Amino acid sequence: MRLLIAILLSGLLLQAKAQTPGPGPWLFGMSKAEVTKFESFGPYKDVSSTGGVETPNGIFNGKKTNISFAFDEKGLKQIHVWAYEGRSLDDAAEAWTAAYQYLQKSYGAVEVPQIEIDPKSGPVTPEILSLAVKMHVDVLGKVQMAPEKMPAEAVVYSSFMKNDIRGSTYYYVFVYFERP
Repeated sequence: MRLLIAILLSGLLLQAKAQTPGPGPWLFGMSKAEVTKFESFGPYKDVSSTGGVETPNGIFNGKKTNISFAFDEKGLKQIHVWAYEGRSLDDAAEAWTAAYQYLQKSYGAVEVPQIEIDPKSGPVTPEILSLAVKMHVDVLGKVQMAPEKMPAEAVVYSSFMKNDIRGSTYYYVFVYFERP
């Protein structure tokens, strides 16, 4: 009986510590050692530019993806999901639309300040959203979105960016979960 009570209490303490709505089992405040203990998502490698770690075997929105972790003196401060990295604007727009749907399902209405779609045109379908974001990113280089109502336990947002490197165009879609 005492063992059962101890197990239940440890589960409640873990839930109380849960301060991130992000992907996977990682919680804000964890040390680098605690983050990398989840071996089923490894291997992890150090990221020298941030002092953090990353794994190519994270899961976001049901898909295997690269996830990076940044730390400060209070532990894990940011989970950075690489939803897309590559040269296809169509594939990037598809990843961004999936991230939009994830944010909408998880947090409610999503705000995309750079894109205005006339409400008289009917419901915003994934196809309309994809077309609008492709046009915007291709011309201006970046679009961001976030839940209209931010969850109390994290700052959540997504970026879709275009970067020209030595004559080649690359697209990136990131979803961020940051400790408030």
